[in-house]
Amino acid sequence: MSTRKAVKKAATRAASPTGPMSEDILQQLIAENRRLGEELQEVQRLAAALEKTNAQSIAVRDKAVTELESVKSTASELKSQVAELTASNRRMTAEVTRLSRQVEKTPLNPLSPEEAAGLFEKFIGGMKLARNLELRDVNLTLKVATGKLGNQAVLLLPEPGAVDPATLHEIRVNLRGASFAEALAADITPPTR
Repeated sequence: MSTRKAVKKAATRAASPTGPMSEDILQQLIAENRRLGEELQEVQRLAAALEKTNAQSIAVRDKAVTELESVKSTASELKSQVAELTASNRRMTAEVTRLSRQVEKTPLNPLSPEEAAGLFEKFIGGMKLARNLELRDVNLTLKVATGKLGNQAVLLLPEPGAVDPATLHEIRVNLRGASFAEALAADITPPTR
């Protein structure tokens, strides 16, 4: 038996002497109950949709919080790097300023490798022309700086005090022998710092 028939039957048994009127009230109550049931189903559907939306919102919020922590960590690291680079930039700027002042006061004359070789050749050639020159255990030490002239590496022969001595390289030439011809077979040690 359907619910509607059972409700009608119960209503008929409980009917008062005004019978049809109770049945109208009962029909209204059934209709109201049906309407409320439909509203309840709609509210339950909306609650399920809201619960799903809420779960999605929580997941999005959690992801945003995680990303925010990552961004804060990256920002902190970048701030530290910026501070280090700023300090390094200040030191380099001060060094460039100091070196610029030194160069203005006592300019360095850069020599290309060919010019340096020519300078050594001229020095040695001058010694060859000396008729009474006899070399015995001559040690020649040059303190040079290195640099770039355009794209070419050069030796710099600075004037005394023109550059920081810690940046200079030593070139040692040892000439041994009884004559200059034997001295030309001298050993030349590579530059050291």
